[in-house]
Amino acid sequence: MDDLEFLDRFATGDLDDFPHADHVRMVYLQTRRAGKEDAIRFARTGLMALVEAAGNPGKYHETITTAWGRLVGDQAASDPGNDFDDFIRKNPQFLRTDLLEDYYSRARLFSPEARTRFVPPDLQPLP
Repeated sequence: MDDLEFLDRFATGDLDDFPHADHVRMVYLQTRRAGKEDAIRFARTGLMALVEAAGNPGKYHETITTAWGRLVGDQAASDPGNDFDDFIRKNPQFLRTDLLEDYYSRARLFSPEARTRFVPPDLQPLP
């Protein structure tokens, strides 16, 4: 599926599967299209739609969404590469599903508070 269709389907919650690499792709594409802050808002709205469509609205996690948006969005804004594949070749760390644990202790990241509102990291700052 091309990038525009992917973003449109994400925005409406019309994706059957949404693996980690698709999260990264979505933030990358939306950052290039509208900027990092918009990409974070877009991620929030789209992820809420996806979990709602899947019948699991409690799965949404605000801190994880915002932190990934900041990490990927910051890099995509400063050095986007030619396309998403090029971006990932230059930034393979974004394929690590545990990358946020470089910034957050597990206790803080997976706290009830972090699920409902953004909490800053306790190990090192986000960009």
